[in-house]
Amino acid sequence: MNAPLLNAASLSKTFQIKDRLIRAVNKVSFQLSAGETLAIVGDTGSGKSTLARIITGLVRPDEGQILLNSKDIFSYPIGLLRQKIRYIAQDPRSSFSPAVPVGETLRLPLIHLLKLNANQANERVKDALQQVGLDQEVAHFYPHMLSGGQIQRLAIARALLTKPDIVVADEPLSALDVSIQAQILNLLLKLQRETNVSFLIVSHNLQTVYQIAHKVLVMYQGVVVEQGAVDAVFAHPVHPYTRFILELATRPDIEQSQWRRHSPVMAANPDTASENACVYVNCCPIATPKCGAERPREMHLDQQWVHCHYAQELENDLVNPDQ
Repeated sequence: MNAPLLNAASLSKTFQIKDRLIRAVNKVSFQLSAGETLAIVGDTGSGKSTLARIITGLVRPDEGQILLNSKDIFSYPIGLLRQKIRYIAQDPRSSFSPAVPVGETLRLPLIHLLKLNANQANERVKDALQQVGLDQEVAHFYPHMLSGGQIQRLAIARALLTKPDIVVADEPLSALDVSIQAQILNLLLKLQRETNVSFLIVSHNLQTVYQIAHKVLVMYQGVVVEQGAVDAVFAHPVHPYTRFILELATRPDIEQSQWRRHSPVMAANPDTASENACVYVNCCPIATPKCGAERPREMHLDQQWVHCHYAQELENDLVNPDQ
């Protein structure tokens, strides 16, 4: 069996906010293969974006290791790492200078990272615009002259310019109209088929995740509570939190970025679990004294990895967290 393209092992990151320590990412491990899409889902504040930024090398973890092609990403020269792992920000328009034509912004990484000359850079930009379905004259426009869909396509084009191994995208569809979302989604799938690029996508939109991803990580308070193949997790979620967000996603009246406020248990119980407790203990409908006294280890089931003391019972439907 070939080694995974990316291997993340026991990643942790803590931030000091005033007089409080926040564990944004807590012992997270996963693998990503070439040509594969991994989605990270979870409530606001679950650590999704922090994990994405760690994978790009923009944030260094306190603990753990990330191997890209069996080599620690922080041992790569920074220019080479920026070629191999590209990042699409949640608000792509803000990543383009308002005073510079977008084509010039696309040319910069080619000149500074790949050391291409002006003619070579122009040809690469021309090809990239064509690849994402934009007319060549768009290169002469300024960001404010372009629609949200055009800016998102440009952000994808810029990410692919260096022919990366991995593109990390933070909520790539959240600011777009539904019709434009479908276009961008189809574009990502097309580009993956053509280039075999791997995607790591942060998203609240579970419908999008189901359409585009091969695997999914479900995060809560920095912990991966469940992970596995998308088909398996969506067809038979095991962890109570995964079941909760999938059920909530079927309600069109609720914005998926506001999952937490629609849980009466969550509203009544702020996140005050001790360091030794399960992170979901204050919100879980099947929590027992054991959950409050002992943090569960990740359990490997048939097709999923689940962070719960009662994963085996839940998998076999011996416990119903909705009752």
